[in-house]
Amino acid sequence: MKKLSILATLFVGLFLTASCDSDRDSNPTLEQPSSFVLNTPAIADATYDLDHATTFKLTTSQPDYGYTAATTYYIQASLHADMSDYLEVSATSHNVNIETKASKLANAVTQLMLNAGKEEADFPLTTPVYIRLRASLGSSNGEGEVLSNTIELKNVRTSFCLPPVELPTTMYVKGSFNNWSWDEKKVIKMVQVNGAENEFWHLVWIDGDGIKFNYEASDSEGQLMGYEGCTITGEAAGDIIDNNGNIASNNPGWYLLYIQTELDKRDIIYTVNVLKPHVWLIGDVMGQVWDEENPAALFTVPTTADGEFVSPAFLGAGDIRAYVKLPGTEWWKSEFIIKKETGKEYGKVDYRGLGGDQYRVSATVGQKFYINFSNENARVE
Repeated sequence: MKKLSILATLFVGLFLTASCDSDRDSNPTLEQPSSFVLNTPAIADATYDLDHATTFKLTTSQPDYGYTAATTYYIQASLHADMSDYLEVSATSHNVNIETKASKLANAVTQLMLNAGKEEADFPLTTPVYIRLRASLGSSNGEGEVLSNTIELKNVRTSFCLPPVELPTTMYVKGSFNNWSWDEKKVIKMVQVNGAENEFWHLVWIDGDGIKFNYEASDSEGQLMGYEGCTITGEAAGDIIDNNGNIASNNPGWYLLYIQTELDKRDIIYTVNVLKPHVWLIGDVMGQVWDEENPAALFTVPTTADGEFVSPAFLGAGDIRAYVKLPGTEWWKSEFIIKKETGKEYGKVDYRGLGGDQYRVSATVGQKFYINFSNENARVE
């Protein structure tokens, strides 16, 4: 009986040990490593010609997390051994044998050289490039994120390897007027000037909180612009102030925003014209008067962000045509009309933009044109 008791005790002990080991395997504890090893390639001292290479290869070993973890590796490149100017190459790997397109490293090296003051005419060039890896477990709190050692590639040769910069053909505005939303139903999509696809206009409410603009409806894509980095000019520019980087106003109200873009080498230069919010009628409904900026044709301007611009009573019957006046342009290049929607109380503002002559709605004497530029609703009554 004593032998049976000893054997039973040993069996229970072995079972508990096995159970604990199994529990550790299924519920591993993350250990945070301080670094991990990026191997130096055999060609590190040779000339690495990115113009003629197809791929760029690195090898590493997984950081010691205490268990085998699904790890993502990001390549970082720099012109300095301390990695002070590093850029992250637009490539990732889930394997310790890392292989990416050589052109992606060439893109990063080109941008690093531009950041360092080089110009396109200086290429091709040869330079030392320093490489390290960033390992990540994809945790939102950064757990498991760690950097490898840095290696030197002594002679990296590349031609200029960046796509051409193109001027934007769209522009969006957000601000306190729409709770800083990029949602397509709330954001203002600016109107292209007829004959100038890289110039944009719209009526915008600007208050003390301000606005920002971008050619992508995004904070992270495109080029988010505010007070800094653009030239602010125009007859109402004196109202504009800097509010934590936003284009804000010390005289809250409606403004006509006219944004012009041009290229300076690889930089997009923005000129923001802040103009008075003048909207005019022209033509038939003004009794066949075709004079630009006719005082009798001027809309009244609302005092709230969701108010309506209201035209004077129509003096004649016929086509409804309205416009804003941009500096140095003819009125029809920033023209708009109303587009009626079947079964709805309101129509929508229909901008000419880059298009041709529009199919217009007719009206009778005494009616008025009402426009809400915050939601593009329009009506004629």
